[in-house]
Amino acid sequence: MDGHQKSHKFSAQNDICRELEIAQTEAVTARLSTWKSNPRFSNVSRHCRQLLAQAKPFRGLWTRTHFSPLAVLQGIRGIAAVLIFHRHLLTSFFPYPEGMGIDGTAKAALQIECLNRVPILRLMYDGNFVPSFFVISGYVQALEKLRLMDNHEWDLLQKSLASSTFGRLLRLYGPTAIVAILVPIAVKLGLYNWGETYRSRWLTAGPPVLIQQPTLGMQFALTWDSFQDILDIWRWEMVYPQYNIPMWTIPAEFRGSLVLYLSLLGVSRLRRITRISALIMIATILVIWAKQDLCLYVLGAVLADIDLLRGLHKDPMGLPSSTPVASNFTIKIREMSWGMLLVVGLSLISYSPTPNVSVKGFLDLSMYVPSGWEAAPFWNSIGSVLVVWGIINTPWVHAFFGKNLFLLLGQLSFAMYLIHAPILNMIAYVIIPFFWEIFGIETRAKMLLGFVLPTWLIVLPILLSSADKFRALVEKPINSFGRWLQRSQFVEF
Repeated sequence: MDGHQKSHKFSAQNDICRELEIAQTEAVTARLSTWKSNPRFSNVSRHCRQLLAQAKPFRGLWTRTHFSPLAVLQGIRGIAAVLIFHRHLLTSFFPYPEGMGIDGTAKAALQIECLNRVPILRLMYDGNFVPSFFVISGYVQALEKLRLMDNHEWDLLQKSLASSTFGRLLRLYGPTAIVAILVPIAVKLGLYNWGETYRSRWLTAGPPVLIQQPTLGMQFALTWDSFQDILDIWRWEMVYPQYNIPMWTIPAEFRGSLVLYLSLLGVSRLRRITRISALIMIATILVIWAKQDLCLYVLGAVLADIDLLRGLHKDPMGLPSSTPVASNFTIKIREMSWGMLLVVGLSLISYSPTPNVSVKGFLDLSMYVPSGWEAAPFWNSIGSVLVVWGIINTPWVHAFFGKNLFLLLGQLSFAMYLIHAPILNMIAYVIIPFFWEIFGIETRAKMLLGFVLPTWLIVLPILLSSADKFRALVEKPINSFGRWLQRSQFVEF
């Protein structure tokens, strides 16, 4: 066979292969067209596209786009709100943790039954994070005003103080009033009392039973009796509204903000060192008077002023201005010092309030408590100040807690705090016992499984979703109304 015949043969084979490829492609295309015309395929495809579209906002949750220490504080506020919800849920079903160590007589060692008794680790079970809210609020609210003082922008300072004082009432009590209206409606509809079999059998420290009244008017009357005391901001006794117990902090927050603004106004024309000294004196007087919420707000302002003096808020990355010129050894020592301060603060927040029981080493601390204070609130408060200051100044904490996920939780923190008690009453106190009925409680593993699954897969997602809706439909419109009211009624000068 000569070369011409071989070339013709190879050409014919290539033509046959191309025709086969074209035929296969047309067959696949026809089959795909048949699948796409199938309603089931169309529905699945549409659902997949919808899921991908819904997932897009969550893709960047674990990235970091904000480098300011204030953004980190926002993230810490969100984590604290979740842990407060977790604490209230746990202590409703499980015995209150006594803490690891020795009894009040220093004679008998306590048995370690679980890691929830260990200092710092017990914060996941029983952390008192409310004082941290007060310190963070004082820090954030004071920072802008202290900057204006440093720049001698007195007109802007007066406007900032007037705007904050005027708007604080609406920001705190507006969403609170909406929740106070919704709770009796939910009780009247029976949402607080359904699943009574599960509630009565499993709850160990649940809230008081909210009884349905014959009429909605009577239900609102009982609600008013429950909430009216939180309107008296100068009532120093702790007031726990029966219809939403965590709202006891609302008057404390408003009272603390007013005292903070008054303190800042009084020291506004002082030189910085004198101003810091005056704020420390005010905080010391409040400690002597045992006014926990007020002293924490003022101490937050003290921390903010010291950080401004150190140049912490001048660098966009949230590091002190002196950091670039410091040696590596000095930077490491500084980071270790702030880390140790953070650990000490977390340990003090772990101080157990259980009578006659103390974490080992804390018995000595109980002897150094000012008059008018109880040991646990005092050392929890000191720990909260140290924790907030350590968080602001620890770079590796910024890298982790500055993630967008934690910032999102921080934005939802106030809404979560307001509605987490109703969510517990309406959902958690029934759904968790229901899971225990399924899994059983014969072993600790079964008990934990029946608790963790509904909590993290059902209750917490419902809480976050509800908080997001509450923030969008209630909190934001109220804040917008407050800003509009200021623009329309404030007098320019």
